[in-house]
Amino acid sequence: MSDTSTKSVPDWWQRERQRRQAWILIFLVFLLGLIGYFYWVSAYGVIGNRVGVNFDTANYLSFINVDEKGNPSLYAIRADGTDLRRLTPETDKSNKQNPMWTADGKNVLYSSTNNPNQVMQIYIMESAGAKQLTYGTGNKFSPSPVPASQLITFLTQGAVKTVLLNGEDVHQVMPLPQAGHEEGGEGAVVGELRGPYLWAQYSPAGDNLAAIQSLSSEDNPHNLGSFSAGDQVLRAIVHGKNAFLDSGREVGACWEAKGKRLLCTFAEYHIPTGKDRPKEFDVSEFKNVEFVSGMRIWNFEGDKQETRSIFVAFGYTIEPRNPTWSPDGALVAMEVWSHKKDGEKVLKGIAVLDISKEGTFAVRNQTDVDSFKTMIPVTADGSPQRPVFSPDGARILFEVAKPKGGRDIWVVNTDGTGKRNLTESLKGESSQAVWTPLKKL
Repeated sequence: MSDTSTKSVPDWWQRERQRRQAWILIFLVFLLGLIGYFYWVSAYGVIGNRVGVNFDTANYLSFINVDEKGNPSLYAIRADGTDLRRLTPETDKSNKQNPMWTADGKNVLYSSTNNPNQVMQIYIMESAGAKQLTYGTGNKFSPSPVPASQLITFLTQGAVKTVLLNGEDVHQVMPLPQAGHEEGGEGAVVGELRGPYLWAQYSPAGDNLAAIQSLSSEDNPHNLGSFSAGDQVLRAIVHGKNAFLDSGREVGACWEAKGKRLLCTFAEYHIPTGKDRPKEFDVSEFKNVEFVSGMRIWNFEGDKQETRSIFVAFGYTIEPRNPTWSPDGALVAMEVWSHKKDGEKVLKGIAVLDISKEGTFAVRNQTDVDSFKTMIPVTADGSPQRPVFSPDGARILFEVAKPKGGRDIWVVNTDGTGKRNLTESLKGESSQAVWTPLKKL
């Protein structure tokens, strides 16, 4: 009996050791899985590894073409005019607008009615086709990637919202929701200017947000102070604080490619009188001027907002529109519109200004208007509009509205040479072109 009892002890300990080893192994597997999960999130974000389009997008641009039957399609093409690709199937005849590449250049974002409710929703183009990101009521427009994140912004029902690239976590960022409203609701802060947002974009670092808001007397029955009903106003959330920047009948803006400066154009800023008149207009030069148009740079590098005046046009002279800023910060391209005293506005063309040196371009009278040079003038063949610098700063993309209808996409070197029609082979109207981001090697 004693011999049998002595032999059973090692067997019991052996089984206990095996059980402990099994638990340790399970724990190690769990720990390795947890490490792998956090590595995955660190590498790809919470949305996972996105599948991009099935070609190298470097030096490409995407655009919308509406054929002669009125069917819109999403296309891509190289900047030299080769390798034209239809990205949406020919059978997809839904409305399409606002193409924009993701920050890594892997996918194209755009708005489309390709859903059962025929509501404009945001889609992302992958190698297998388009994937819907947003749902619910209300048309959604103008997707734009938020740098250094997996978020995009979009416009819906007059508000600015964000969503992850997997369609989750929708939040409203402008106007800030009222207390008592659910997060992402449509409420506006009491006492702030009211009206729909028309454009929104985060700074290259993803920390500051700029947006253009349209004002109206219906939305703003109270005194607007230095603003006027019918104006557009450039606003920003900078260092977590709400800021009002420039305003006018039409406002445009773009961020500096590598910094925290914001370029703004404004047309027909009516100079307020009395207590609302800004101090900068209390000089003799503006004594008899009813309104001005111009361009300014807002610098948010430090705690204080600093401004630099780039261009000013007095009264019925010139209006700048749709600005674009070269990546090195030295050049600005813009549409130039002649504003006549009878109220008529005529496009002169696209001008390129060298702003690398201090100083302000000034247009004071009709003589200055007539002598103001455009690099891409309006001709009998068409009207150039909507310039956009390439990510490397070597070229400018623009549209040409043809006199008999339709539009084409063109590119030109920044010195005015090498003008090329990229969409000459496509019939209909080609517009809304955007560059792919400059990829990091």
